[in-house]
Amino acid sequence: MQIAQQLTGVNAFLGYASTLFGQMGITNKLQFNVIWNAIMVFGCVMGLLLVDSRWGGRRIQLLFATVIMFVPMLIGGFSIRYGINGLSMAMVCLYGLGFQLAWGIIPWIYPGELFALAEKDKAVSVAIGFEYAFNAVVLFITPPMIRWGVSNTLFVYGGLNLLNFIFVFACVKETKGVPTEKVPALFGRQQVVHSN
Repeated sequence: MQIAQQLTGVNAFLGYASTLFGQMGITNKLQFNVIWNAIMVFGCVMGLLLVDSRWGGRRIQLLFATVIMFVPMLIGGFSIRYGINGLSMAMVCLYGLGFQLAWGIIPWIYPGELFALAEKDKAVSVAIGFEYAFNAVVLFITPPMIRWGVSNTLFVYGGLNLLNFIFVFACVKETKGVPTEKVPALFGRQQVVHSN
């Protein structure tokens, strides 16, 4: 889940916002970045309100958000390629909203729910380690991708979001409303019990 979170491409935008936004034709990059981050904060609040509501849930939000990210990346890539800057800006904002509806919060929920108390500290540490390792990979590969073209960069991250959709659809189970002690069984694991 942490690897998939990084493959959404969000840290490419966070790390190289000025370069990406500038090459998208945005003249006031700071102002646009503030707007983009405000939209992301709004998305995060919406995601938190939905995650345990009757309308939301971990799996459904991940699937829905991934579509909200995949489609705008493709449209954004084509709009950059054909010089429709206003549309590309709107698509990047929609992408940011989609990210925070699910991918910004839910990968941090699952490690705490999936593991027994005796394993939780190690499991969360491993998850965070993978998150930082793949964040470094994204930050390393993004500059060559940008040199290859911003529209191509959006296409690549759009494709990775499509892979994330397939991953969530095939592998991620809904844990909303499931008692914590029964979550490991959803994934075919027995609860680990340590006696002192």
